[in-house]
Amino acid sequence: MRKIIPLLLSVLILSAAAIPKIAVADFESIGCDESVGLALAEIIRTEIAAEGVFRVIERSRLEDVLAEQSLGTSGLVSEGDLIEIGALLGADMVGVGSVSRIGEVYTLSGRIVLVATGEVVAAATRSVDDEEDLVDAARELAKLDAEEFEREMAVHQSPAAYDVYMKGVAAVEAGDYPGAVELFARAIELDPEYPQPYLALLKILVHGERWPMFVDVAEQYLEHHPDGPRADDIRRELAKIEAAVEDASNGR
Repeated sequence: MRKIIPLLLSVLILSAAAIPKIAVADFESIGCDESVGLALAEIIRTEIAAEGVFRVIERSRLEDVLAEQSLGTSGLVSEGDLIEIGALLGADMVGVGSVSRIGEVYTLSGRIVLVATGEVVAAATRSVDDEEDLVDAARELAKLDAEEFEREMAVHQSPAAYDVYMKGVAAVEAGDYPGAVELFARAIELDPEYPQPYLALLKILVHGERWPMFVDVAEQYLEHHPDGPRADDIRRELAKIEAAVEDASNGR
């Protein structure tokens, strides 16, 4: 019995880890009340969770991390920021979208972005002539099939790296950002090809203005993921740091 229980626990843990996790941001409202976008995003989260194919990260967790990183919760947060926030939350994907009104027509648009690659792997748009029909449109957008994303999902080559990364995610959830920094850095050491720990760590380092460590991690990220999510933004940040250092050395 002593051997069977740990085995069963291992199977359960692995099964849970294998279920894709998605964080859905509040939808941007254009030409209509902000509450419309908030309500539709919540409907989509509820519908996805009810299907049981994906694990939906609670809005409260998303809200907490966005607040900690001095960002808002609305759709006005940039897609790049949401990718990095998704990495902090342990999400495989982030869902983003908007609802707009032109005349009497409402248009609901949504897309799913992979955290590991920044690639948009699904997108859909629904237009309706009545605000009440938006609920059904949101439910249609929430119909996701895990098989569609299976080939695109990042493969965790190192179970040890994934385990340490998820401990870092738990540290973020607990508000222990120094601990998260150590754990994400350790996950990178275990598997330099695993992009999520880089993205999560870089987000924390920028927010904490820990520039020397940011430079080291950013250069390593670009070496292994030159075309990865936020790569161009990271290059620009490195260029700004380099320029600032040069100005300081020249006494400007």
